[in-house]
Parts: sequence; C-alpha cells; structure tokens
Amino acid sequence: MHKYLAFTILLFFVTPAIGLQWECRIDNQDSDYTQVFSSEKGTSTIEEAIDTCPRNTKLRFMIIGGLHNSPSFQEDIGTYFSEYHPDLLKRALASSGNMHNPEVVPLIKPFMKAFPSTRMMNDVFKQLKGIGYTVESIYHEKFSIIKSDVSPKYSAVLYLIVTEKVPNQSLKKDAKKESRAF
Repeated sequence: MHKYLAFTILLFFVTPAIGLQWECRIDNQDSDYTQVFSSEKGTSTIEEAIDTCPRNTKLRFMIIGGLHNSPSFQEDIGTYFSEYHPDLLKRALASSGNMHNPEVVPLIKPFMKAFPSTRMMNDVFKQLKGIGYTVESIYHEKFSIIKSDVSPKYSAVLYLIVTEKVPNQSLKKDAKKESRAF
C-alpha cells in the first residue's frame, strides 16, 4: 500500500533582517509528516527546503506563525484595517487585544480577507506557484493584537493547505532522484 507523505512548513520570522529561512526536520520517524521551520540557518526558498527533505515527501501543509515580526506584513494589515475597518480597529485597540476579547473577534474576517494580499504572502504564493503548488484553502487560529508604544502588532497562526498542480511528479530537478510520491 502506498503512503502519502506530506510535510508541514512552520514559518516563524526569526528577525526582519534575516527574512524567511526554511529548514526541514523529521519529528517522528513513524509519522507521515516532515516539518520545515524557518531558522537562522535555513534555506532562503521553499524549493530549497523541499530539496533538503527526505525523498518521497510532498508538500501538503504550511503553518505560518510569527507574523508580528514581519514589518511589511504589519504595515499591510495595519493599512488595510485603518482604511476599511477603522471603527472595528479603534474598538479592538481600546480593549485588551487578546484572541478571546469580543472587541477583537470582529477583525478576524477582515484579517482573513486582507492577509493573502500582503507582500509577504504574495512572495510565499509566488514561490509555491513556481514549484507547481497552489493554495487549496486557508485557516487560522489565535488572532490577537499585541499592543506596543509604537504601533499594534497583529498576530495569528495561519494554516495553508496546498496541492500540486501536476500530482506525483518530483519537484527535484535532478532526474536521477526518485519521485517524492510513493
């Protein structure tokens, strides 16, 4: 019986100066999942991260966190909220900002609408498209606002489910290597 191996990309922004770095890791040898985390020593593209993963793995999920550390993401979301939802934003900023606060909850749908068009996500989508993947669906959890003296920070964990445009074909350019799908 053929197993479908997928790997999860868990993206945390280490520092704005470093940008996105990706690293592959297997948590459990019996698991059907390989995880790719961003780190100071990782690769600079999704494709490079895939190439470091064991053969016969396939990208299926992306988990994106640490959004509060991306200046461009913060600017894009803040601008969107200010332009399209200023009253909701004002009420949320006057509240505690935590994910369960009734003044923050109304910003979740606008956040989910806005984040795919941020510069950071456009880069992720472009990289995925370049290696033959599309985003099938997007989910979130833990949307909150982190207050600071300078400007609020918008935080959440995002889950992207991705699919290959051409299933069961290796993403590796080296034809001698086996396909990622069993």
